[in-house]
Amino acid sequence: HGFKFGPIIGKLLSELSLGEVPSYDLSPFTIGRFQATSKSS
Repeated sequence: HGFKFGPIIGKLLSELSLGEVPSYDLSPFTIGRFQATSKSS
């Protein structure tokens, strides 16, 4: 179903390439989301 994401990906890439602030929050997609968190039980 990648075709339905095409328009927003194009918009975000154009904003980023022009040095603009993206119109959508991209923080949930940062590489930091894979950092291990310590959980104590």
